[in-house]
Amino acid sequence: MSESQEDNAGKSDELRATNEKLADALDQLKKSQETLLRNERMRALGQMASAVAHDFNNALVPILGFSELLLQNDRFLSNTAETRDMLQAIRDSAASAAESVRLLRDFYRPPDAANEQYVDLAGTVQDAVAFLQSRLRSDASLRSCKIEIKTDIETGIGIKVGKGQLMEIVTSLLNNAADAMQRGGVIGVHGRRNGENRVVLKISDTGTGMDQETIRRCFEPFYTTKGPSSNGLGLAAVYGIVQRLGGHIEAESEQGKGSIFTIVLPCRLLPQSKPAAGSDSPDTLVKTEVATRKSILVIDDEVMILKVLEKVLSSVGHTAELAASGPEGLAKFAKHRPDLVILDRAMPGMGGDEVAQIIREKDNTVPIIVLTGIAGLSDEKANVLPPGADMIIRKPVSLEKLKSAVLEVRRAVPGGN
Repeated sequence: MSESQEDNAGKSDELRATNEKLADALDQLKKSQETLLRNERMRALGQMASAVAHDFNNALVPILGFSELLLQNDRFLSNTAETRDMLQAIRDSAASAAESVRLLRDFYRPPDAANEQYVDLAGTVQDAVAFLQSRLRSDASLRSCKIEIKTDIETGIGIKVGKGQLMEIVTSLLNNAADAMQRGGVIGVHGRRNGENRVVLKISDTGTGMDQETIRRCFEPFYTTKGPSSNGLGLAAVYGIVQRLGGHIEAESEQGKGSIFTIVLPCRLLPQSKPAAGSDSPDTLVKTEVATRKSILVIDDEVMILKVLEKVLSSVGHTAELAASGPEGLAKFAKHRPDLVILDRAMPGMGGDEVAQIIREKDNTVPIIVLTGIAGLSDEKANVLPPGADMIIRKPVSLEKLKSAVLEVRRAVPGGN
């Protein structure tokens, strides 16, 4: 090998080694960025969880207070009107607590490009505003601030995002606006389509505003003017999500006059359709009466839930057979062959998915309703029907939701109910 060839070979080896080092450095940088953004997401989640916990604890006060009064004082039970008022307050408080849990669940749906779907913009803004209102009530630094929130969002707009990403964008910008208004003011949220397939979302505040240097750097990681209470990743995370969605974001501001963040994202009009079976929204349910009496097998490892479901079903004329485990439920199914099965998804030992599949192998006509909470299930799994099931309903289950589900569930097979 000539001297020049040896030199070229040496340079080639050095270049290869340099490229490998660069590739390793880029890989480490990517992992570090992912970790930092995950930490920012957890910080935001902690902030939201604190606000929700505040509302949740407030909701428990009338639930515990009125229920104890009714249990300990017979004179309240003899006064029908007063008893009804207390029970109504208990029900409203429980519904409020359930809504807080739903908002928290929706906020922390891990982003997953493989599971992107068209998310309703107006509904997401409504949820994000509810989050902020919870924070305004619970955060000592903001509780005394008079902050008004005005929204004007065109309905029927869908944005294709991974679960939770749109919620994260709006929530982060609303929190940022609130932080800039320690003396109170107005937050505005305005969303309109610009053409057929783009939406312009503007979030404004009348807070302290930003100088030109802050405007120029506000989307940079670790840049913050909030002191040690912030890691400077909030707006950087928003910027990253918007970029990945094929949109862009810009900031306008003037010191003492507030700020405006403008986001442009791809969108489409959502089809007008009826809500899917098992929808969480109580507004989508209509009051229904039982058409025919049914024998219903209820399987759940929580004894109190079994008692509640038995009372609810019997109150509208159904007969409920109860089982406290998957194996017990299968044994009673084999013995009685009910008209309908209602089962919990997250049970110890034999879970609801396995029970539903075994029942379906034995009988292809009986409808199966699956109840699900959050514990032990990812959001992706919780939203997908297990094999053999016909409907999925999230806990807590209202009377009207359960009545509607029992009436509506059908097996799409010859001979089904």
